[in-house]
Amino acid sequence: MAVAQRPVIGLLGLAGERARRRLESLRRSVVTHLHSIAQEAVDNKELLRAEVSYRLILRLNRRDSAAISGLVDLYCELGRHDGAIDLEQRLIAGVPNDFFRYLDLVPLYLRLEERDKADECWQAAARFDPNSHLLTFMKGQLYRSANMLEESSESFRQVLATNPGLALAMVSLSMDLSDLNEREEATTLLEKVLRLDPSHLSAYAILASMKYYSDPNHPHVARLQQFLADNTNLRRRDAVTIHFTLGDIFDATKLYETAFHHYRSGNELVVNTWNLGHFSRCVDRQIRSFTRASIAAKAGLREGNLGAGLAFVVGMPRSGSTLVEQVLASHPDVIAGGERRDFPLFVNGLPRQLGGARDYPDCVQYVDGATVARLRSHYIEECLKLATTGKLFVDKTLANYLELGLISIVFPEAKVIHCRRDPLDTCLSCYFKHFAGVPYSNDLLTLGLMYRQYERLMVYWSDVCPRPAYEVVYERMVTDFEDSVRGLLDYCRLDWHPNCLAFHETRRPARTASQYQVKMPLYKTSIGRWRHYEPFLGELRSILNR
Repeated sequence: MAVAQRPVIGLLGLAGERARRRLESLRRSVVTHLHSIAQEAVDNKELLRAEVSYRLILRLNRRDSAAISGLVDLYCELGRHDGAIDLEQRLIAGVPNDFFRYLDLVPLYLRLEERDKADECWQAAARFDPNSHLLTFMKGQLYRSANMLEESSESFRQVLATNPGLALAMVSLSMDLSDLNEREEATTLLEKVLRLDPSHLSAYAILASMKYYSDPNHPHVARLQQFLADNTNLRRRDAVTIHFTLGDIFDATKLYETAFHHYRSGNELVVNTWNLGHFSRCVDRQIRSFTRASIAAKAGLREGNLGAGLAFVVGMPRSGSTLVEQVLASHPDVIAGGERRDFPLFVNGLPRQLGGARDYPDCVQYVDGATVARLRSHYIEECLKLATTGKLFVDKTLANYLELGLISIVFPEAKVIHCRRDPLDTCLSCYFKHFAGVPYSNDLLTLGLMYRQYERLMVYWSDVCPRPAYEVVYERMVTDFEDSVRGLLDYCRLDWHPNCLAFHETRRPARTASQYQVKMPLYKTSIGRWRHYEPFLGELRSILNR
């Protein structure tokens, strides 16, 4: 009986193998087709469709590196860095000794400003290949993220000592040098990068930001335009970089119509993920939750005077806040902390701390003395990680204007500096920058409506907060600089120091979209900049009532 069955079993096995091969062939065909769909969706800015396609690929082959890379890029573009990290961690779980996966996690954690976790991943990678130049390069990025530019530039120099043609290291070193006001060496490095690799787009972008181009017929311009013309394999993110770079070049050379064309083209390629209706409702909830009476009712919760040495700089992006921070940072008694996530992170975790019954800001009614004490001590501890000396610590997280009600409860003794600039110039300047962390900046109408919500909330805070914010108006500061600086120092209870007038000479990194401007002497050309683009701003002017 058993002998008679052997041929049948053999035939069944052969049929099963054929079926398996057919299924495998079908699976590969489906995966290839899904990759095509995903790429087409990305090109057409249909990011939800692209995400679905990538996820279907990963269900068929959980280790498809192209799908993982595509999905990671997608999440990074949408600001969903947590999702990108989850994907990378999933791969590490399958291959725990993957040197490159650990290194890939470092910049993702740095984008979330989770430097401790970024350092842990760096340490994990170091166990597998401690002598790798990539490891040294990423250490430089860790130093740079902590504003330790002397250390980061030394790391990049070490990489270049053994890899003199590595463009990424040269570009990173040039950024450090520019931040340290060593612009001549930075420019030389970037020129070298473009001689070695004419397709290195970030080098053009940095040079344009540094006002390197004074001639619209510079050979680099034709080269960038050719990249756009030969767009067969041009990634959307690269096209965005080129358009914004050309916008900066033509703006600097006063060809404003051409500049606006490129700024608009670049912005149209960026996916707008901003939900203005949701933001408007958030503003409504802040106004509903923080009244003059509710703030006063919490006045006795805090103890001591921990916040007297704190200053929160708030406002819209591109409102002159970097100039204000750089002026203050030039004072020997000031520690400039840059843009920090400590207060926003506490806000995000507040509902859970208070039992989870209400979302923020509705849950603020349950805030007690212990909650206030935790936030005060935690925030001060984080500040002390940057410095243990100085009379004033400056937090330039501009979006903290949303939290001035809570700040009034937790740090009523802190100083609040509100930076303001002409609304049209503010919105246009945002539109002309490809902001990774400002998702509403790629559409002028959205910017205008967003500005009105910001304005509405700031007017409300001025009415209900017990200590009004000190306003620094950009146009007034530029035209009457010394008096403005004296007023700012008086408000911050700082003695006069002449270094504050020479802010552009301060050897301190300025890590914002304005980082190159604040390394130059004060100039007035940004006042009324919108007039150069007036023909394109009809709807924005209408929204802003200008």
